[in-house]
Amino acid sequence: MLRVVKNNLGNFLMILFIFVIVFAPVLLLLDKQAVFAQTLVTYYFNAYDVGVEEWATTPENMTNGVETNYASTATIGDIELLTGNTCPGTSLGTITKVEIRAYGYYTTSDDTAKLRPVFTGGDGNDHLNALPASAGWGSYFDITNDPNAPSWSSWLDVQNLDCDVEYYKLSKPENAFVGKVEIRVTYTPGALTVTTPSSVTFGAVNYSFTGQNNTGNTFGNGTPIQVEDSFGNGWTMVATCQDWTKGADTMDYDGDGVNTGQLTISQDSVTVTKISGQDIDPTGGPKKGTTDSFDTGTSEITIGSADSGYGQGTYDFKNYDLQQFIPGMQNSGDYTTTLTVTVS
Repeated sequence: MLRVVKNNLGNFLMILFIFVIVFAPVLLLLDKQAVFAQTLVTYYFNAYDVGVEEWATTPENMTNGVETNYASTATIGDIELLTGNTCPGTSLGTITKVEIRAYGYYTTSDDTAKLRPVFTGGDGNDHLNALPASAGWGSYFDITNDPNAPSWSSWLDVQNLDCDVEYYKLSKPENAFVGKVEIRVTYTPGALTVTTPSSVTFGAVNYSFTGQNNTGNTFGNGTPIQVEDSFGNGWTMVATCQDWTKGADTMDYDGDGVNTGQLTISQDSVTVTKISGQDIDPTGGPKKGTTDSFDTGTSEITIGSADSGYGQGTYDFKNYDLQQFIPGMQNSGDYTTTLTVTVS
């Protein structure tokens, strides 16, 4: 609230804060204490070791994303090494399980294939009987705790996953067919949230025939702005505002600061403190923004950010200074506006 006093009448100017939360994909977060359900996402292998470790017939079909276009072989011990998958490595939350399966079929009961995950640290277990008797998906194999499996603390572990698809036969070889190999990840979705102070009251100023600045109004001091990020994909925190109002009277927040009202957010004294999570990096953040004013070309002001790979944790932002230019002969009274803080 901002108070413009005329004839010593006790009136005054207030900013009311609201906060906007950007949630994890798929799951709606109601508040920071919400319990998240397990969520699934699937990827598939889309690259292979061309000309080196590949099946005998149309090996490219195993990685083109079409289930019913098959690679095939009848050579015992044939291996197709799948060397890439469609996971972008972007964090969706905390990984709890990783599984693989194949789409295809075998010709006779002992013509089949086994799947063997290939991790950065070495091979995992052989998972046998990967193919059904008729065209369709085989069973999922849980590879989360296979030998040499990573910690799965990063989604890059999924992105870096490779897989051997090996044909084996107990008697006379006949063809086995594989059209696609899939990865399924079970995870607890993360969240990106922001909380703010509920309001800031500006000091009262006297009515003036000339423009004046109302300065020294600090927010995020006693109650900080707090950002909580469990993704680590980077984020930006911005502030938007709207005109001040007092009944039918209004005052600009995005004027020129000379003849019309203008709100400035000074960030020179802002401090960023880690509460938990990743350490603060001087370059990657989390970091404050720069001092800026709203005007006809500036509808939002960046007040904090973290680059991709940084800012995974909980952080407090304190000591933003607000300054409102009040034009001359502005009607007296208690003016309010809403400053919206969004993180995304």
